[in-house]
Amino acid sequence: MFNRLGFFIVSVFVLFSNAIYANEDTDILPVKGQIKDSALCSLAAKQAGMEYGVNYDLLQTIAAVESGRWDHLQNRYVAWPWTVNVKGKGYYYDSKEEALAAIKKFQEQGIRSIDVGCMQVNMKFHGAEFASMEEALDPVNNVKYSAKFLRTLYSKNGNDWKKAAEKYHSANPSAGAVYSKRLETRFETYKVAGLSQDKKLF
Repeated sequence: MFNRLGFFIVSVFVLFSNAIYANEDTDILPVKGQIKDSALCSLAAKQAGMEYGVNYDLLQTIAAVESGRWDHLQNRYVAWPWTVNVKGKGYYYDSKEEALAAIKKFQEQGIRSIDVGCMQVNMKFHGAEFASMEEALDPVNNVKYSAKFLRTLYSKNGNDWKKAAEKYHSANPSAGAVYSKRLETRFETYKVAGLSQDKKLF
């Protein structure tokens, strides 16, 4: 009875809201049919990590912090590929098509600083690296670019992955320090769940 009622409530919620505001306390994966999409960022992280020599744990953790939403079935935050952030406010969409449509509306309003995808790549500063918005939102391309960017930051910051991750978030040292602590906290949840490859993130 509880399962049926719970599923009904979630279904009604999804029916009347295609986008869910990104909030670390409330963001959830609404339906079981989206499990495949919830794995896209993680799979892309494995591929990009091997290609650019970036630790999978680091990519996975950054993605989970940048675009993470709560997955009841996996009982943890997972990176969501159809995430868009505008003016500090995040939105989760049910599909790539819905996310692209939303981005187009934001652009029509004159908004250029838009973070998209698994790794929340900012289109104002990195958009020229992609042939189209669709390409930028694609999980494989999104994470690959971010892995390449992280590798560059690593080289420019004394071969230090912690500093690279902080710079990925912000050039402001204080903001970067807060971010790296947030990454380490999220990583601990992966480690406890047996989902990490290493004992330490950095």
